[in-house]
Amino acid sequence: MKTEKFQDLEVNDHNVNSKNQVRELTVSYYDSDGNEIVEELHFSMEWEICGVCRGKGSHSLALGAITQEDRDQNWDSDEFENYMQGGYDSQCDDCRGDGKVLVDCEKTKFCSELEKQAYRLFHDGKESDAEYDRICAMERKMGA
Repeated sequence: MKTEKFQDLEVNDHNVNSKNQVRELTVSYYDSDGNEIVEELHFSMEWEICGVCRGKGSHSLALGAITQEDRDQNWDSDEFENYMQGGYDSQCDDCRGDGKVLVDCEKTKFCSELEKQAYRLFHDGKESDAEYDRICAMERKMGA
């Protein structure tokens, strides 16, 4: 079985339609005659409890871990009680305070080779962006 290769396949735009639980990708490629083809593809998504705030919608992760030494030296009992009850929490950026996030269905059924390649291209790009963000954050911590 020959796998069709789409010449110069690009993901031009993406959108998440939370109402319909669909990721919409607009892709372009060139056919065998050199004509540009633009298509919109739809991939199912599903709701999942936010892994950052564990469904709470807020967290105090920006403060970092509080050691017993920190607590003894820098926190009085009222401040620490306030911390434990969520007084220092901020809204979760990942779920925007909703407690749940839309994720791509792991059981996504690809109907065509184009969908397979576009989906893979989109996710490879997301992973590259995340890696770049991690490197930049490490460089900022080192004072670069």
